[in-house]
Amino acid sequence: SPAQAADAPKQGVDLNEVNTELSGFFDPLPKGDANDKYLSRFENINASLSSTATKDDPKNNALLRFDATDQQALKSDKPKQFTIQAKNVTLTNNDVAASVLLMDNGAKDIKVFLGTEQTPLESLTIKSVAQNKTTAVLALQLSQGSQVNLYAKKIHLESLPADDKAKGRNVLGFYGEADAISQQNQINVEATDSIVINGNIGNGVALGYDFKSKKKDVLNDVGGMFYRGEKNAIHINQIDKNNPTVQIKGTIATNNSNRGRDNQVLVRMTTKESFLEGQIIDYFFPPLTKDEGTKLELSNGATWRLTNGDSKEAIASQLNTLTLNAGSQVIFDRPTGGFKKIVVHHDLKSTEKNLEGGTLVMHIDPTQKDKSDQFWVHGEHTGTHYIAFDKRPDDERADGTKLVFVGTEKGEFKLTDAPNENVFVKYSLEKETNPKDQKTVWFLKASKQTPKLVPQVLDYARDKYALLL
Repeated sequence: SPAQAADAPKQGVDLNEVNTELSGFFDPLPKGDANDKYLSRFENINASLSSTATKDDPKNNALLRFDATDQQALKSDKPKQFTIQAKNVTLTNNDVAASVLLMDNGAKDIKVFLGTEQTPLESLTIKSVAQNKTTAVLALQLSQGSQVNLYAKKIHLESLPADDKAKGRNVLGFYGEADAISQQNQINVEATDSIVINGNIGNGVALGYDFKSKKKDVLNDVGGMFYRGEKNAIHINQIDKNNPTVQIKGTIATNNSNRGRDNQVLVRMTTKESFLEGQIIDYFFPPLTKDEGTKLELSNGATWRLTNGDSKEAIASQLNTLTLNAGSQVIFDRPTGGFKKIVVHHDLKSTEKNLEGGTLVMHIDPTQKDKSDQFWVHGEHTGTHYIAFDKRPDDERADGTKLVFVGTEKGEFKLTDAPNENVFVKYSLEKETNPKDQKTVWFLKASKQTPKLVPQVLDYARDKYALLL
């Protein structure tokens, strides 16, 4: 079993030093011992896998490896816990065929702690090169009832592309197979100061998989392969008393289909510096229950910037629930090939006491009707939310453009700024509710007005009035 820590803290301890029986990865149960393991009292822990680790030994496919094929004790019903407690922990993988942490082949009822809620690490840095299959920085494959818990003041998780063509970049993931399933597992990422995630988050989805087939479009422009998973959860910043900066660059995707249900991702962002830059794609067979898919909460100025990634086509993002509180924004990034669409399958809400909500920053073609970004809420909308434009129309050509579609409207949408009083046409945001199904559409309404400022010159060449003052 792993050597016990010395009485005095050590500097720069490598996991391979701690367990001298192994030479390439740290295996918590090398002899099949099912007793709890606790590695502690080290000042710093540094461990890495070389770029040829799996070629040197196929078992070197993770720094922290819980593989029940070699360790039968990992299949037992007895709860097993493994804890790393230190000041600073850095784990690095340079092999495209490996992960930093891997649970596989029936590993059951294992709880791994890197830090604890009561005693978080000072810093946790985990980096791994990416490949286009099922490896990830943290990967739970064919495991059951297990947890990976990350607790630190500062957390940095990053999946680095192995080359310019590698799009996988998966950071957190659950993966099953055709005849086996990954189920009832959970990954918790909790920090007090900051969480930085550069890479994709996939629950039952390996993003960026290189299909080279018609299946390429199953995840829009992202591409991906679906895996069997059931009742798996990824929770990021869910401890209410903590308000770290959370910054995620990558796509969040879940799979709730005939390959498994009740899979979810929860993300909470509560500071002005917090952001998600990427897409959210909840793939599912209807209906999507309220406990499935992705739930995103934005408060205190946090931002979701919906980007195209590498795509030049119009894209849609879809998620379970969006909490958009006052001061926060959802930004439809500037179109490079088409307008964007966000679909909330359940509710859009504000949790502020006064129900004041955040802003949707949308794009519109002011020269024609119904050419714009769109926002759909299939469930219920509560609170007051706002719409802002990069360029507001000033003639009648965008009249009637539909922007927001709501299943059950119990709130309100408003434009962020007052109508321009110095143009001949002003716009307001109006709603229309279908009496049959009670669904509501919010659209732009144009009306003529007399400008308060008399124009010195009228430019007719652009087929509209423009003020050149």
